Amino acid sequence: MAVKITTVALAIAVACLLAPGRSLAAPLAAYDIYAPRASILVVPGGILPEDLDVIESAAIGLMSPGLGEVEPEQTWLDVSQGSRAFDSKYDTPLNTVIVSPPFVRGWENTLLRADGAGIDIKPGLLATELRRNGLVPGVAGPADRSDSSGLTVVARSGRLSLAPRACPGPDCDAAVTISTATLAKAAALSQRRSRGELMIVIERPPAESGEQLAIAIAGPGFRGMLDSASTRTPGFVLSTDLAPTLLGHFDLEIPPAMTGLEIESGGELDYDALAALEGRYRQVGESKGTAMLFPLLAWFVLAGAFILGSRR
Repeated sequence: MAVKITTVALAIAVACLLAPGRSLAAPLAAYDIYAPRASILVVPGGILPEDLDVIESAAIGLMSPGLGEVEPEQTWLDVSQGSRAFDSKYDTPLNTVIVSPPFVRGWENTLLRADGAGIDIKPGLLATELRRNGLVPGVAGPADRSDSSGLTVVARSGRLSLAPRACPGPDCDAAVTISTATLAKAAALSQRRSRGELMIVIERPPAESGEQLAIAIAGPGFRGMLDSASTRTPGFVLSTDLAPTLLGHFDLEIPPAMTGLEIESGGELDYDALAALEGRYRQVGESKGTAMLFPLLAWFVLAGAFILGSRR
């Protein structure tokens, strides 16, 4: 009886493989294995959300690079920790950090600076959580000390791994990678994206005051306009939302220290609405700059009057 059942099961399996649309030459993994992984591609700055339309099957939106005007290093640190704070919360300015695998120079000072902010901010929390669950994130591509995006995948220990040479791409076996790419290369990679891959394409920071970064996400469940409960604004997400989104992709628990929320998508993609949204934030940034200009001018006038008066 056991032999007969085994024979029937084998016949069914062969019939499935030979069904229309399949061939024995095609790898079974391409059809039946869902292998979740994630890649972050940082493309050149100065692009618009509609430029990311070349990313296949992606939801598109705008991402806040930080609170106020922040350096690129701070944007990537905010991504790594899933939370952020105003500069006024920190006792010291951001120190120089150099991404030089397998470690980051200046990382200890970065941790001390975060500890002094008085709130629960943990740089490197994303990579630490991934590693704790057996998922090793890494930087892909040639090392570039002027590029600070690798801070996204630094663990709290300061450890930073290099991804295999096949990354990014369909043959990459790393769980999470981050790399720089041209828009054309990102588009090509999106066409070869595996079924279980979450691909995040981000415009390189910094952004001028009030301006946001263009972002696209392709992967399971992403279509139309990006959205986040952090902003409650269609098409607008925060840098701190990326870490929870990545952890959620791997079905991992999001630690309490992460204040960002998972990015979702829905609704029709509306580039005019995104342009209007960025225009409003740009006006806010410009008004803040103007508001700061008047006190500075007043200070210069008073200082000049004092100097003239002292010379009489």
